[in-house]
Amino acid sequence: MRNTKSQEEMTPEEVLEICRKCGARCCRYVSYEMDEPENKRDFDDFRWFVMHKNVNIYYDTDGDWVLEFLTPCENLTADLKCKIHENRPMMCRGHDVNECEEHGEGELAIVRFDKPEDVDKFIKEKGIKFDNDGNIINPEVLKMVEKNDDNKTFTK
Repeated sequence: MRNTKSQEEMTPEEVLEICRKCGARCCRYVSYEMDEPENKRDFDDFRWFVMHKNVNIYYDTDGDWVLEFLTPCENLTADLKCKIHENRPMMCRGHDVNECEEHGEGELAIVRFDKPEDVDKFIKEKGIKFDNDGNIINPEVLKMVEKNDDNKTFTK
């Protein structure tokens, strides 16, 4: 459910209540934006990443490829509070509950790879073709997000 108040207008208790509704999801993973895959080796690397426990790759509504490590923050308490709230990193300070993927307008996954078979299935379903050197010969199939005149994203 979308908030009607900005985070600055909310009390700390209101923010904490929003975070508790999703189990403080943003405090339970680390993600890193990746380069778009360009060749067979890149997809093989994707397969290798997702062979590891609690590691996923997704393509989001902003058109970014993201490597995700599902691992909780060491400072998250059982009651979903931050042990170092006053000294939390800038990454945490910059997180706004109205922009998170759970309660706001944050990026959502369009494609998600949780296991190597997901990568293989994606290549097959998208009809991705490789030349003899392993380069993608039809990279346009990887463009799954476009922006309209209002700069809003939509999926193809």
